[in-house]
Formats: sequence, structure tokens, C-alpha cells
Amino acid sequence: MRRVHPQRLLRRLVYPMPRPLPYPVPTVLGCCLGLPPRVAASGRRPEDRGVKTAQRQATAAGLAGMGAGAALAALFTRRAERRRREAEDARWARDLARVDQRVCATRYPLLLVHGVGGLRWTIQHYWGRIPDALARNGARVYQADHQSTQSIAAAGREVADQLDAALAASGAERFNLIAHSKGGLDARWAIARLGCAPRVASLTTIGTPHYGCGYVPRLTRVTTDAAWRGLNWGYNQLTKWQGVSRADLQALARDLTPETCARLNALMPDDPGVLYRSTGTAIRGSQTDGLVPTSSMVWGQWLGLIPSPTPRGIDHASQADLLARDVRGFDVTEAWVQLVAALKDAGL
Repeated sequence: MRRVHPQRLLRRLVYPMPRPLPYPVPTVLGCCLGLPPRVAASGRRPEDRGVKTAQRQATAAGLAGMGAGAALAALFTRRAERRRREAEDARWARDLARVDQRVCATRYPLLLVHGVGGLRWTIQHYWGRIPDALARNGARVYQADHQSTQSIAAAGREVADQLDAALAASGAERFNLIAHSKGGLDARWAIARLGCAPRVASLTTIGTPHYGCGYVPRLTRVTTDAAWRGLNWGYNQLTKWQGVSRADLQALARDLTPETCARLNALMPDDPGVLYRSTGTAIRGSQTDGLVPTSSMVWGQWLGLIPSPTPRGIDHASQADLLARDVRGFDVTEAWVQLVAALKDAGL
């Protein structure tokens, strides 16, 4: 006769399950307390086990989805990186093929004048890949380092100081200024009001709001003085480590209204000894680059909008390669090379 262990016999007497219970004592106590047999045996109801199963399945599906998403992201990242490398290799090959032509070897060196937010970047340079591309094609490139986040008059004073420093460092007699965004207004103030005209051969502005921006008046109306002070404090806290002068966002916004720009334009007449040129870009379906209307970019000799084969157009930041990011169908460095090549053809 087969002997049966007392615990196994007790389990079968309390609740005859086809599967042995791992802990017989809680089962017996549960039955004594009047709990249903399955609750006493497993500690949870059948529907609870169904919920747990569903939760485990959902977790497994979520993990699988995350894995698939990560795989797709890695795939797209590799494709984007491959396209970026191919585009960069094509640019280098093109520049090396014409290196003897020195298409950007202008008579006078270049001084790049940045717009709002252009400071001593440590991670991301304001001009992206443009200075290197111009240098490969024979240009002598210098960069202004001023605080443009203030009034046009104050920033213009710093541009004049930067121009003097570049003249001293290069030994040149004059410079070709190429300015982006508000930097064009700062440069015009330095030329017209601070006696820099004899030292400037040309000024090319890209995306500069010569006639102001239509959204700025609404911004100034809804922003209180206390809010401006808070914005100034926050901006200066972020930029004080760069050793630049203090910003004045309220004065900046005030000078970019159409009314103020009209008054300032009267105070900044063109000098006959300086060649003034202007250009810009536009995004798809609008007459603006996202910040500056195309009608406000026109000053002096209008070169037209920079052609954009891409369907989405070219925004304000991409004009200066601020993000150093390729826009499919648009080569920003080549656009700048052609702008400078035109200065060389003009004898400047």
C-alpha cells in the first residue's frame, strides 16, 4: 500500500485541487475563516490573475514597442548621418576642385557681424560651417564678438570697436561687412553714426529687419516693465560667464518696431562710398523667414531671395547655418560662397 504524506492528505481533504498548493497552512486557515477555496489557496481571485496576466502582456508589448522604436530611431539616425557625411564630402570635393580659383579671395577681408544671441559659443558656433567654407575658397574671415541683444545704438558702438580691432589685427585698410539679422542694423549705425564709413567697403545684410518686424509692437504692448526686468535678469545670468556686456531686451524690442526703424533709417543714411547689398530667404507659403518679413529685408542693392529647392523653404536660423544642420536641397555654405564671389567680381 502506497503511503501518503500527511500534508498532502490534508491538502486533498481541505481543497482537492489537481495542482498541489505550495503553502498548506494558509489554505487551512483560510478555509477555517470562511474564505472561498481558491482565494484561500492562492491569495487572489481568478479575475485578479487575469488582470495580472493582462498587465504582463501589456508590459511585454510596451517593451517590444520600445525596442522597435529604438531600432527605427537608430536606423533613421544612421541614414541621416550617412546623408550628412555624403553632403560634407561633396562640399569638400567641390571646394578642393576649385581651390586654385580662390573664388572668395576678395580685395578686402570679411567681417561677419552676428545678430541677437550671437556670443562666444563653446558648443555651437553662430556661423556654423560658413567661416571654414569661405576660408577654403580663399577668403580672409574675421568675426565680430559683440552684444547685439540691446539697442541698435549701443550694439553699433560695439561693432565699431570690433571693426577697429579687426583692422589692427589684419593690417587691412577696409573691410567687407556681412551681417545677419539685427547685425545689419548695428553695422549700419556704426557706418552712418560712428564714422566707420571710410573703413568699410561694402555691407551685405542677410535677413535684416530694416523696416522692423510686425509682431514686435504686440509683444511690447503685452509685456510689462517687471516682465522685461525679469527677462533681462534671466538672460544676463545665462550669458554673464561669456564676459559680454549686459543685455537690454526691452530696448532691443523697442528698436525693432516699424515706427522706430523708420525713425532710425532717417538717422542712418547710406554712405556713397559703401556698397549696400541685401538678401534673405522665405519659408514655404509665406512672405517671411519665420521672423523677418521679406519686404523688410530690402536695403540697397536687392539680390533677391536665396533660391531654395527644398519645399519647406529656408528659415531665419538656417540663413547663417546657426544649427549647422543640412536642409535637404539647400547648401548654405555654397550660397555664402557665391555672395562673397560676387564681391570679388566687383573688385571689393
